Amino acid sequence: MTSTLIYRGKQYTQHEATEPTQMVELTYRRHNYLKRRKDASIKSTSSLTYRGVAYLK
Repeated sequence: MTSTLIYRGKQYTQHEATEPTQMVELTYRRHNYLKRRKDASIKSTSSLTYRGVAYLK
């Protein structure tokens, strides 16, 4: 089975057949998410320079 994609009015055809892949179940680990979010907020800088003018949060 070939797939056809239409993008901006032009058709693109996939010439190679794709093989079905095994599904992967994603997991949600709340503690990892919250820790990484906290670490990112500590490392982030709260300043921005736009057109030579510095802004602070």
